[in-house]
Amino acid sequence: MADNIFEQQFIAFWKSKDFTDWNEIDIREDFIAPLLNLLGYAKNTVDNIIREQSLNLQEKYHRIGRKQIEIDYIPTLRLKKFWIIEAKPGKDKDMNFGDLLQAHFYAIHPEINARFIVMINGWEIRVYDALVANTWDDYLCLCTQKNCELNFNELVQILGSKSMTAYLRKYILATVKESLMVEVDVQKAEELKSDVFKIYMDTLPVIRKNADDLKMQWWRKAEKNEAEWLKTMTLEHLFIFMDRPTDARGMYGMELARRIKEIEGEERHKLYRKMIQICYGRPHNVFRVQCIVALCGLLEAGVILENNNQPVDIKKDLISLVTYNMNYWLWPIGDPIEHIGHALCHLDNICARLAYKFSRRFGMEPLKEIVNSKLQTFAIEDLLVNAPTIAKEIVGSVRLIHELLWFKFMGQDSREIWNDIWNLQETEKLLDIIPQVDYSDGDADFLWFDQYGLTFDILRVGTYNELHSFKTVLEQVGMEPEINEILSMSREDLKRGLPKPLEKPANWALKEKFPFDDIFNQVLNLNNLSKSD
Repeated sequence: MADNIFEQQFIAFWKSKDFTDWNEIDIREDFIAPLLNLLGYAKNTVDNIIREQSLNLQEKYHRIGRKQIEIDYIPTLRLKKFWIIEAKPGKDKDMNFGDLLQAHFYAIHPEINARFIVMINGWEIRVYDALVANTWDDYLCLCTQKNCELNFNELVQILGSKSMTAYLRKYILATVKESLMVEVDVQKAEELKSDVFKIYMDTLPVIRKNADDLKMQWWRKAEKNEAEWLKTMTLEHLFIFMDRPTDARGMYGMELARRIKEIEGEERHKLYRKMIQICYGRPHNVFRVQCIVALCGLLEAGVILENNNQPVDIKKDLISLVTYNMNYWLWPIGDPIEHIGHALCHLDNICARLAYKFSRRFGMEPLKEIVNSKLQTFAIEDLLVNAPTIAKEIVGSVRLIHELLWFKFMGQDSREIWNDIWNLQETEKLLDIIPQVDYSDGDADFLWFDQYGLTFDILRVGTYNELHSFKTVLEQVGMEPEINEILSMSREDLKRGLPKPLEKPANWALKEKFPFDDIFNQVLNLNNLSKSD
């Protein structure tokens, strides 16, 4: 029986084919290859596939009356050879014992030492134990085109990359039990118990090392894939990721700096100006911090910019951006309520706080169910490298709710935004009355969203942190007094200097049509959507 839609599709494909005219290459490429993919094996992964042309044994085996034997596939489980595949053409529906002997030569080769042998000709798949198979009928599993709907799940349990080790242990224990059932010496059973415990103690450090090695391998691969992903993403997507409040990693700003550096002529200045223009538009606070990274990256790379043959002063733009960030884009002149940039900085902060507080009060149960589902369905390899927790899921919840609130209010004029901020502050007061739900899995997050604009933020703290990370570069290009002043600040000074939102006017009243219920219901629907996904 099939466990999922992919297995159902493969079974339907299998039952629809006539393999009479299929040669060995057809069987390998059009039947075995998709089967291996379905079973969880792929080239250049921890569950790698060694193909015929890459197999180079020091001591070759030969079969009388035949040329040198070649094995079609050796799937590996965590890079260990557990089984081999021998492909046969489909012209004969019945394979024979000679075919098994041919594969057996390689299975027992000391450089391969595979436990299972798999024979495939399209019409049927036969699985043998290389250690005990003595006749053609000594198979562990026979899955044919006719019975695959019934036997395919058994085949997956034996050969699947996620289930093979569990099956192998179960199979070996069944053999051990069978041998003990005819034993008459109790001492022999006691010796076996001691031997098994010794094996456990001997292999426990190896198992832990395997887990650590798997994590490290995954991290390196993920790091490499992320670097490639950054280089290949469109400019539009790069700007989107620079503007995500829940991901303040400076790699996005550095990637933009790299792209500006690699462009020549007028296009270089166009991209640079586009970045600056977005800063002066209506981005999240995080985008302006990413631009600090990009500008420092350009200075570090020694990039020279020109506009109509006139030099562009990158350092001057950096000082301006730093100054605006530290002041929450409040101009020194005019009525503060008219400064759209200042209003947006505070709107971003309260959206972050509300998103976090909503999630910690109303999203914990749906997120808990998501984590439990992952814990029940993910393979151990996925659990080791991903380690699903509610704290990790909170980030996605905060991002969704933050964006919902942000796009609901950010498009208005500054006075309307301030009025909505004051209404949101009243919403926050109601939320603060409701107890925050603790993490049920013993985890904790290190997010500061609920403190944005109060004792922490991304705009000033992020700017401060990035300047410190590029301190050597800034010293080399000659730091200006404004930069020196910020770098000399303590973190306590940084917190004390957080610009406060404008106070409500004395005659201010709650907005009669402010969509409290609408916001609340949309947030709950988002959590339910996450739960259903």
